[in-house]
Amino acid sequence: METFSWRNSISRKTIPKMALAVFIVFYLISILIHVHSLALLSPNNTISIWDGYLCDLIEPSIPGLYRNTARPFAVVALWSICFGLLFLWRKLITVLRPNFGWYQIIWHGLGLFSIFLMLLLPFGNHDRIIFFSGMSGIFSVLFVCLDLAKNRCYEQLWAGILFLIALTSNNLLYLLDFWVDLLPMIQKFTLLSFVVWYLLLDKLTAK
Repeated sequence: METFSWRNSISRKTIPKMALAVFIVFYLISILIHVHSLALLSPNNTISIWDGYLCDLIEPSIPGLYRNTARPFAVVALWSICFGLLFLWRKLITVLRPNFGWYQIIWHGLGLFSIFLMLLLPFGNHDRIIFFSGMSGIFSVLFVCLDLAKNRCYEQLWAGILFLIALTSNNLLYLLDFWVDLLPMIQKFTLLSFVVWYLLLDKLTAK
């Protein structure tokens, strides 16, 4: 007689997709709440969903308001995608590098370091966390793309290159304090390219 188990009822293959779904829903909710708060503060200015920047969404308060009501939703969104990425990263290493070696240690370790730092983003210094998480993430994605090329996973490779370009551009503009007004829009393009790559990596690891 089979006994019911949550562990058996939820396939491990669905965990990355579930984490991504939670991220998208809560991220959109946090943006809508944040935009609504900004509209209340500046009723004469045009506010759109492009104004929702992740670092602003997780701030404890908004200038002019007592607290940021979008923060809990943004934190849940951030942590859920980090959890899904951790799970996916663990599966990816067995697909691309079944034989443990130094090359595997580098990109896997850099990726884990970047993800763990992002988990601390709601509580730490944004500039420092973004810098170290961004730099380690960029090199990790670069090494993964090299591995994808070696394994002839071209679909995931081209999506990874697009995400790498977007991620590098986003971090450079943030660090150089250049085109700051466009950063929310650029970040959303970076997130979109990440979601595409994330889904393709999940497809690769689900085989």
